[in-house]
Amino acid sequence: MSEIQNNNWNNAGHGPYIVIIVLLIIIAILAFFVGKGYNTNSGNTPNVSTTNNTGTVVPPEDIVVTVIGDVKCSDCQTQSIIESLKKIPTLTSAQFKEIDFSDAGTEEILKANNVTKLPAFLFNTDNITDLKQYMTQTPSGLFSLDTGSTHDPYAKRSDRWFLMLEEWVLESIKKDSRIYGNEDAEILWVEYSDINCWYCAKLHNDGTHDTLFKSFGDKLAFAYQYFAIFNKEAPVILECIADQKGTDVLYSTIKKAYKDSLKDKAWISGAVEGLNNEELTACIDSGKYTSKIDTHMKMWSETFGVTGTPGNILINVKTGEYAKLPWAYPVGDFEKTINNLLLAE
Repeated sequence: MSEIQNNNWNNAGHGPYIVIIVLLIIIAILAFFVGKGYNTNSGNTPNVSTTNNTGTVVPPEDIVVTVIGDVKCSDCQTQSIIESLKKIPTLTSAQFKEIDFSDAGTEEILKANNVTKLPAFLFNTDNITDLKQYMTQTPSGLFSLDTGSTHDPYAKRSDRWFLMLEEWVLESIKKDSRIYGNEDAEILWVEYSDINCWYCAKLHNDGTHDTLFKSFGDKLAFAYQYFAIFNKEAPVILECIADQKGTDVLYSTIKKAYKDSLKDKAWISGAVEGLNNEELTACIDSGKYTSKIDTHMKMWSETFGVTGTPGNILINVKTGEYAKLPWAYPVGDFEKTINNLLLAE
């Protein structure tokens, strides 16, 4: 994937952006069949025509893709997706027209096509080989490619241009979290994570958490939230362990878990000394934490647009400002973001 990723993406050690993976698979499949069906000795890309929704033939050179981005979005990966699309044989001759949310007339285009999240990719035809299944016709007759975009250009922002969190959401996060560190800290780091997530393990095993607490001390607090994609059993076990042993043991257990590949009930409970296993089983069987886990996954995915793990949200609890750092960013990116969020003393 390095050929389609920028340096910041590579250095950050991010998990692959799902749509890029899908596009690369499609490219590989198309390349195979193109090689079977065309004479490629000339080195020319096959000139494949498509049809629009009216059945009219659309030559490759007449395919137009309108790309709507937002320069304010730091994690949209718009250029990576464009480069992936351009590798699809049917789109090598297509015209890509890039516009920004701030450009005159862009909002009218968004409204006409019922687009609410960016980046957006609007095609003048939906017959783009295997991409068709990911396309939806818009009210204006164009076709929107689903890339899992989550950036809301209309979201409320502060004078410092940070996204703003509603007070009730912040209070709900605090109420529903086991806070590690100073509960009165100015910055709250919320990590949406999965015990079996490789990139989550990288974030923890790289020592990012320890480094940040050394750097910011009582200015930083941490809340581990469950975004259980791979291991749905562990969150309940961990919460029940915390009932018995407290927050510090919860976080030390999570830290141990990321260094080991086994994360079932036996491993997790075995990692904690003096644990009452009968009490643990009773807690798990009671289902008392099921709704909490569901809330973490549903509410915070809707609030923050978390689609993968780790999803890191850094919040200034005094101002309500927040920033998103998806995936396993290097510690320097966290430090820069936290310093920007902190109020000048």
